[in-house]
Amino acid sequence: MKLNIVLIDKITMSNFEELFQTLERMQNEDAQQRLDKLPREIRWRSIDRDTAEFITLFARSINARNIVEIGTSQGYSTIWLGLVAKANDGKVISFEIDEKRVIIAQSNIMDAGLDQYVEIIHGDPRENINLLPKSIDLLFLDAEKDDYLAHFIKLFDNIREGGSIVADNAISHFADLREYINHVRLHPQCNSVLIPLGRGIELTLKRPINDSSLAPWNDLIR
Repeated sequence: MKLNIVLIDKITMSNFEELFQTLERMQNEDAQQRLDKLPREIRWRSIDRDTAEFITLFARSINARNIVEIGTSQGYSTIWLGLVAKANDGKVISFEIDEKRVIIAQSNIMDAGLDQYVEIIHGDPRENINLLPKSIDLLFLDAEKDDYLAHFIKLFDNIREGGSIVADNAISHFADLREYINHVRLHPQCNSVLIPLGRGIELTLKRPINDSSLAPWNDLIR
């Protein structure tokens, strides 16, 4: 496994080796769980490697500093986002409702040497709005699919104009996310598109409130 040099421009070679080993171990653990056909509720359910690379490069392209993740699991995607936070002198706040996973993720984040740039909170972000940045650059949704829409509605005001929302599993769980996808595509302040990468990504842009220049965008690309 190789990491794009853009993502490691502020990481020393010693830290890179720790990071490399941590991500490889986590990938292998997730793959083995899938091979063993463990029940969905106890598997890590990490994002695909291609999805991780896309999200981190996209986050770098928008110079994301305030990053919020909903659904930490064991911290695989959190580490990738942590790379962006380190490169941009920012921070990742990741929410996880399973206390055991919080402990495991915190250990993995430390192994990757990114604990200064990542904070994992045990709880639901909808109940901890006061802990969120007032201006979120990137919101990554990878929690229970039935909750995506509720998270979006609750956190929308905290996302800065020009910020983005990335929702995973938009193809693999399309039926579960249909209401969410319809909502963001019809939202008067959003433009959104489905990216057929990994298990599917719904990428949504929050437009400035008075900017109507991209209003017909979704109609054009459907």
